[in-house]
Amino acid sequence: ASIRAGLGYRERKPWLSFRAIKCLNLLVQPDWKLLEFGSGTSTAWFSRRCGELVSIEDNPVWFSVVEKALQSQGTCNVDLRLREKDAVHILDDFSDGYFDFALIDGVNRAACMHTALRKVRNRGYVYLDNSDQYANNPEGDTRIAENTLLSHLEKCGTKPRYFVDFSPGSFFVSEGLLAQI
Repeated sequence: ASIRAGLGYRERKPWLSFRAIKCLNLLVQPDWKLLEFGSGTSTAWFSRRCGELVSIEDNPVWFSVVEKALQSQGTCNVDLRLREKDAVHILDDFSDGYFDFALIDGVNRAACMHTALRKVRNRGYVYLDNSDQYANNPEGDTRIAENTLLSHLEKCGTKPRYFVDFSPGSFFVSEGLLAQI
C-alpha cells in the first residue's frame, strides 16, 4: 500500500460516506446483482465488487465520462443506461426481486425508491445517498424517498442504519441511510 501511495496511486472511491464505503465493501458479495440510480465513481467501485451492475444515468455528459472510465478499466459487468429524467425509474425488463442491492443517488428519488422496493429481493438492501438533502423541505423528492423507505421498514420491522460522515471529494458532512428491506 505504501508503494502505491508513493507512486500516486489512489483507488477512486464512491462519493458516499467513508463509513458507508467501509460497510458496503464488506456487505456487497461477488455474485450480487446491483442497481444504481445515478452513476459516478460508485459505478466503477461497485463493478469490482459484484457480479452484475445496472446503472442508470440521466445526464448525457456525465454518462459519457462514466462510460469512458468503465471502458478504460475493462469493465464488462455493467449495463450503463442513459435515460430521460422522467424515465430513470422504469425497469420493466427486470423481474421484481431481481437485485440484491440498490443505490439511489440521482434524480427522481421518490420514483426510484418505489422501483427499488419492488426490484430488490426480500432481505436485500437499499442505500439512499444524501438523505439529508433539502432536509427543511418535507415535500421535497429526497424527503419523500426517505419517508417511503422508512414506512416500508416499519412494516418489515427493521431499522435503518444512518451514516453521517465526510465523503471523498467533499468538504462537508452528509448523510446516507442503508436499509435491509
